[in-house]
Amino acid sequence: MKERAAALMARANDPASSEAEANLCMQKAMDLMSKFGFTMEEVSGDQAEEIGASSTPWTGGRPGGAMVFVQNAIAAFTNTRGAFRGRPSSGSAMTYYGYGAERDLAVWLHGHILNAIKVESASYDPGPYSPAIRAKDRKSFAIFMARRIAQRLYAMSETLDDAGRGTGTEVMIVKNQKLDEHFESLCLRKAINRKISVFSEGAEAGKQAGENLSLHRPVTGQGATLALPSN
Repeated sequence: MKERAAALMARANDPASSEAEANLCMQKAMDLMSKFGFTMEEVSGDQAEEIGASSTPWTGGRPGGAMVFVQNAIAAFTNTRGAFRGRPSSGSAMTYYGYGAERDLAVWLHGHILNAIKVESASYDPGPYSPAIRAKDRKSFAIFMARRIAQRLYAMSETLDDAGRGTGTEVMIVKNQKLDEHFESLCLRKAINRKISVFSEGAEAGKQAGENLSLHRPVTGQGATLALPSN
């Protein structure tokens, strides 16, 4: 039965198979896996797309620490899994685990948002307050800019899921299952959000900056994939 499941899995991953045929083969393979307790690794072998890891600097200094409020949204939108490598306080790397094109998009998006937060925060004028209040105001700006971007990414992620990504085809279900199994086997500390205190003026300005940031990924060459919508 294991060989039968493996053959069905190979047929499902064959580019020559139609979508309907691939989904049917994948469903039959999953039924056998469920009935006999086979793991994804046992039946997929070298047929499945390889899962890898891509790292990018997490913050690179203040106000990049606001990235903690958007990193999970990046992972959700790009269908990757994110984890810290090293110590966040020392400028460690954020690593995204997943399939090739999705990882590339996650790394690009992380760097794009991080750079935007730094640029917008540097140009934001907190007003004629004391240095302590100005610092808190600027921090609030960066955090709420990141949070607004995260809201937009989560909304776009839900739109993609509703359209079929992750749940619409048996192929995607199995790919996500394998990715989850791989990520859990690494026993890594997942990225988490933090509690914060805010300064209202900076928060409102940050929300607007997060709303205005273009999330369109420039596409160069015919091989480029996964361009972000410009909303």
